[in-house]
Amino acid sequence: MKINIGRYVPGNSIIHKMDARVKLFANVAFIILFFLANTFILNGLLLLPILISFIVATKKPLHLLKMLVMPIMVGVFILIINMFVLKTPSKPVVGNEIFDWKVHVWWHLKDFVKIDYQITMTSILIMIRIYAIMLTMTVFTLSTQPVLITKALDFYFYPLKLIKIPTHIFTMIISIAFRFVPTLVDEASRIFKAQASRGVDFKNGSFKTKIKSIIVLIVPLFVSSFTKADDLANAMETRGYNPYGKRTSYRTWTFWWFNVVSLFFTIVIIVLCALILSNPNNIFNFPQWWLATKCIFN
Repeated sequence: MKINIGRYVPGNSIIHKMDARVKLFANVAFIILFFLANTFILNGLLLLPILISFIVATKKPLHLLKMLVMPIMVGVFILIINMFVLKTPSKPVVGNEIFDWKVHVWWHLKDFVKIDYQITMTSILIMIRIYAIMLTMTVFTLSTQPVLITKALDFYFYPLKLIKIPTHIFTMIISIAFRFVPTLVDEASRIFKAQASRGVDFKNGSFKTKIKSIIVLIVPLFVSSFTKADDLANAMETRGYNPYGKRTSYRTWTFWWFNVVSLFFTIVIIVLCALILSNPNNIFNFPQWWLATKCIFN
């Protein structure tokens, strides 16, 4: 079975058995923390439990390397853009320390294009964040049934029901969107193979030729997507689905000990990261090697 964002992979792992509400809370919390983390060490510590969860849920550690391809490609693209547009100081400042490198600019071309420490670290940080978010979302969707994701969203949207907002409509839309992701991925793969068998070259040729090849792929994908959406709407209508009707559920939540431990672990990580990032009254005396891994500069 293919593993990608939005595809549920049935399993009997401890990650699959976790409460969907806990997984959703941890998923959102880790994504926010990845964006706030300002050192590579903190990013690595946050990424470690996600890597362990992925291996436990899929038992396919080699797939972690396959998922690195797209973040690396995006990181190289961002690096090229930063070489032209990012203005960096001659001496990166980390906290109150100035990192006086022997070579401030590693490579430059008439001060128009350059590569230095800050540009490189910024590009690597973006790559790490993309990889972390992809991994976090993949662990969540592959171990949680779409209907449970809908119930978890509905649980957190419950306060909005008090002000007469039909939250079940939003959760249904999100659930359908999750269901369509793997379907569209498979459809894109099928169209790609079909067009390639007809002689369309997606790899070689000029830039204009590649644009035409991509259009040949995108247009059928859009047509197929709208067709599937229309068929789904007709199927729901013929089955008497009423979006404003009162919703009932036969599922009951079971909150066992591992859910409590996971929720406690997530809250502890949030509190520790908040203390590390804010460092009130300088309670943490970070060593120089920790500061040297800072990837967000003043």
